[in-house]
Amino acid sequence: MPHPGDLALRDWQEAGLVKPSLAQTKLATIEASLIGRKLGQLSASDLADFDRGLRDALAL
Repeated sequence: MPHPGDLALRDWQEAGLVKPSLAQTKLATIEASLIGRKLGQLSASDLADFDRGLRDALAL
């Protein structure tokens, strides 16, 4: 179930993703050595929409 601020990516294929995806506003930390590969990159419009959603979710 989506959380406040989560975003269904409109440009998921342009981002290099293989399936429709949801950018979630859950924050976590991870050791850099555990990152295996970069999955893709958000389009400028999806990134701007996600930024707005994150600000709303964090009440900034």
